[in-house]
Amino acid sequence: MYSKAVAFVLGIISFAPPFSGLLRFYLKRNVTGVLYTLTAGYFFIGNILDIVQIPQLVKQANMELKRREIRFLDDDEEAYDEVREIEYRRREENIEKHILRSAKSNRGYTTPSEVALESDVSIEDARHSLDYLVSKGFAEMKVSKAGTIVYYFPDILVAGSEESFEDV
Repeated sequence: MYSKAVAFVLGIISFAPPFSGLLRFYLKRNVTGVLYTLTAGYFFIGNILDIVQIPQLVKQANMELKRREIRFLDDDEEAYDEVREIEYRRREENIEKHILRSAKSNRGYTTPSEVALESDVSIEDARHSLDYLVSKGFAEMKVSKAGTIVYYFPDILVAGSEESFEDV
């Protein structure tokens, strides 16, 4: 934030010809700062007007600074959303790998609890991922004799079943 006190001090110093544009440079008005430096503050008329208008000039500069910060935060938020989306995709791919490893070690069957045990995800996240794989046709839901829901992956070959296939 810009300070009125600093602006008043720079406004007074601006009456010395080599420092005529200091107030303008401080308030990020660089074009007029160069003009003030080259023309001694429009022959001191601009310096006098600036001293009178310091409260308004500081207020405008602070508003512009806030606008820049908001724009920066919006850009930063978009980048943050992109990073979050990439991390989410990686996490989903990681869950799928754990699901497939669990199914492979259990002859093509797995449950959300088994996936949660073998990975760092919750049972609810594992169930959600398993349901997603069912909806895409990669797995089937079955009910065990004990009455629990298990997920079956028909694409996972069980050891010893290779001889039941023929070359095409």
